[in-house]
Amino acid sequence: GTALVTGDRFFPALVRYLASALEVRYVLLCETGSEGEPDGFWSNSSWESILRHYRPNEPPPLPNAVPEVERLLTAGVEGYLRIPLFGTSQQVVGYLCAIDDRPILRTRGTGQILSVFAARTAAELQRKRAERSLRQAYDKLELRVQERTAELSATNRTLATEIIERQLAETQLQERSRYAALSADIGFALTQGGSIGQILQQCADALFQHLDPALARIWVLDSETRWLEL
Repeated sequence: GTALVTGDRFFPALVRYLASALEVRYVLLCETGSEGEPDGFWSNSSWESILRHYRPNEPPPLPNAVPEVERLLTAGVEGYLRIPLFGTSQQVVGYLCAIDDRPILRTRGTGQILSVFAARTAAELQRKRAERSLRQAYDKLELRVQERTAELSATNRTLATEIIERQLAETQLQERSRYAALSADIGFALTQGGSIGQILQQCADALFQHLDPALARIWVLDSETRWLEL
């Protein structure tokens, strides 16, 4: 039976059970897509085996839609029964097809079996579509999250690079400003009157002010004694 079977395992179990319950050679389940193309196809035997049984002299193409199944199986099929499967909005979500070498009688029991399983099969097909749509939506969302994360990472790297470059430029500007001020103060000291000691003292004060050393001293060489003096 199929009562305890759900999910993707339901469809193979369904076609096998219906073939046995209806006592027909083949049962096919076709899920229709938005353009009539089957999103799913199940049977109690392989598609190649079915066509080989009825059309042994032709290569077995894959079914592209239910009308194609009907056309390919016209010759040699004595019994063919197809019922549409309706979704909650009364749109056709698939077809159940029974095929046999002898006419299929539409008895009350056959109608009851098909009615029960048509409703269950339609519900399972819609659940399958809903899961597929949810999975596709999740994949799209995951892709957008990855793309956005990559964009944010690239933006952060660019911003970090700009910050480093700006800090470096500010440091270089501060250095140039300090050296310019030092050069101006030393030039001013050299152009003022006073003794050599006073001039050198002003230069030492400028070095201490602008370069921020621990100690600033200027030594001079006594030409007579050849000694260094402060």
